[in-house]
Amino acid sequence: MRSRLAVLRERNFRQLYIGQSVSVLGDGLTPVALTFAALGLTGSATDLGLVLAAQGIPLAGLALVGGVWADRLRREWVMLASDLIRAAVQALAAILLLAGWAHLWHLIALAATYGAAEAFFRPAAGGLMLQVAPLGRLQDANALRGLSENFGWLVGPAIAGGLIAVLSPGGVIAIDSATFLVSAAFLATLRVPRLERTTPPAGFVRELRDGWREVRSRTWLWVNFIRVSLALFLIVGPFYVLAPVVIRQSAHNAASIWGLIMAAFSLGMLIGGVGALRWRPKRPLVAVSC
Repeated sequence: MRSRLAVLRERNFRQLYIGQSVSVLGDGLTPVALTFAALGLTGSATDLGLVLAAQGIPLAGLALVGGVWADRLRREWVMLASDLIRAAVQALAAILLLAGWAHLWHLIALAATYGAAEAFFRPAAGGLMLQVAPLGRLQDANALRGLSENFGWLVGPAIAGGLIAVLSPGGVIAIDSATFLVSAAFLATLRVPRLERTTPPAGFVRELRDGWREVRSRTWLWVNFIRVSLALFLIVGPFYVLAPVVIRQSAHNAASIWGLIMAAFSLGMLIGGVGALRWRPKRPLVAVSC
């Protein structure tokens, strides 16, 4: 295990890892807070679904666009800009909720902006890992990053319910805004060498088309994409909308119960992250899909 942690000696990876560990803890708080903020406005499962969809659709729809810009610009700058935008979005949401000014359309618009910013962050973060971690330590770096994310998604939802009772959903979302600022501060300290392109950049539309062609050319990638999409559409999505509505109607401490349920989901992923530090399967995608 000690040898797996050696990648933390790399300064750039360590700075990235610390900043993201703080940020993902805030991310773990937000889904519970946003769910009960939306339900607190209207109590409607349909309205909650609209808020969650408003965040998810731009995230999925702009992923390739974000990937193109992540290859054109310095990736740490793309990530830093995304963090600052999401910090502002969450701060505004918190102000509206705490002041009692929030309406459903506010949450929908802010969730869509958040999802769009995240669509640029994710491909940039994936590409940056190749720059901050030595090639021989890349699996260790990805496993540590996954472990940190799953820990945040385990602890965040578990404590979100109690925080909501004390601070309200708006106060919890304000905490998430602050964690994005912490992440941005660590990203600003990175000293990553600029990647020199061997060929001049093609037009944006062409690069977007080339990216889509690369996705289609890899059967394992688009098949896994379809598998994950179906699971999200048929199982995860309905559960994340209907379960908190039912819990809210039948339990007094609904936010705490829902947070613990979400934390239980993350517990399995946390166990998987620990396993990834020790196990090196020959076909990783097959292993994680079984």
